[in-house]
Amino acid sequence: MSHKYLSYIVMDFETGGLKSQENAIVELAALGVDGNTLEPEHPLECIIEPSYHGGSLSYEPGAFQAHGITEDQMRKEGIPLKEMMSRFVDLCVKMNKFGSNQKWKVMLVGKNLGFDLAFLEQAEKYTKVDLSKYIHGHKDHNGKFIPHMIDVEHWALLMFGNDESMGTHKLIDIANKLGVQLVGAHRAMNDVFATYEILVKMVLLLRGMGEGVEKGVGGSKPRARNKFKY
Repeated sequence: MSHKYLSYIVMDFETGGLKSQENAIVELAALGVDGNTLEPEHPLECIIEPSYHGGSLSYEPGAFQAHGITEDQMRKEGIPLKEMMSRFVDLCVKMNKFGSNQKWKVMLVGKNLGFDLAFLEQAEKYTKVDLSKYIHGHKDHNGKFIPHMIDVEHWALLMFGNDESMGTHKLIDIANKLGVQLVGAHRAMNDVFATYEILVKMVLLLRGMGEGVEKGVGGSKPRARNKFKY
């Protein structure tokens, strides 16, 4: 019997600041990843027009300097937030390859993903889209949906700890450690593709198919330890 793996969506927002309660969304990039082949699918990239919040949210000058997107570019190239969410939902549907069972719904992936999830929640609020129908997660005791996620920063901390070559565990540090090229950091799709390549290397290591890991883990013939070595 062949293995079945849930699929992923690697995502990243560029925003008008660091606070989801105060700052607006500027850009979304997302990329589907087939859980079995680990191949990228259905890239999504969109700039958001700046009127969706009716002036209730702001854009910090430093944010524009970081990602390089201008307000004029947002007005000319931006799409409505509702359209962004419609495209994101469509991506989720495409990546949910094993039906609507919560166990097999697509899982979100990113770097410092808690930041992005806060802005995704903002987008849900303004568009009234319920993403719990489409992504892996659970509801807490108050009934709030909590997406399950893979944060490559957490995995890097597990894998490399305080390795001096890791610096502060920024995306560029993790990329360098794993031999992944990061070009044009702080544009959403550039960060997404780097995170995707990091994810693939980490998943292959977990499945016993990457460099430096004994072969066989996750293969067709499962193995188990009789005892642990200390």
